[in-house]
Amino acid sequence: MTDVKSGGYVLRLTVTLFAVTAVTALLLSLVNSVTKDKISGNAALNDALSQVMPVENAAFSKIAYTGSDAVVYEASSEGVPVGWCVVVESAGYKGPMSMVVGVDPDLSVSGVVIVSSSETIGLGTKTEDPEWLSQFIGKKAPIGVNSGDNHIDAVTGATVSSTTVTNGVNAALEVAAQVKGEKAK
Repeated sequence: MTDVKSGGYVLRLTVTLFAVTAVTALLLSLVNSVTKDKISGNAALNDALSQVMPVENAAFSKIAYTGSDAVVYEASSEGVPVGWCVVVESAGYKGPMSMVVGVDPDLSVSGVVIVSSSETIGLGTKTEDPEWLSQFIGKKAPIGVNSGDNHIDAVTGATVSSTTVTNGVNAALEVAAQVKGEKAK
């Protein structure tokens, strides 16, 4: 009892509580620093998937695909498959360009989002504009640039970047056709 009266007991409890709190805070900080990029990346990917496959109550599940470096997600709404989202990379003017392409069951484009690129700012980056990307919607492979019956209009002065996006979209359509089990026409 004299220990309680002298304050030693309270001091030991305070030091123990402080030590436990400090260790817990350190561990939480460590876990946060390890997982924040992955969580942020997952949020960005989910946002891109939702943009290219604009259906209500969409759910995305990664499916096995070994045909190329593409990553494929099957999109479903209320348990019914509604298409695929294909993550592809295409060689651009200044480096690789990563994009997510939504593909409907009839193998037409439902949307395109550029996830990352190193194209020339103010010129090649105009290919990331949603308004420009919208011209892919509804198109089937093969899609051309500036000519042919099934083409998109290139960004003026950024034909290489426009072709890069088009090549990526065509590659995604081919992947979706392989996943579906038929050849893209």
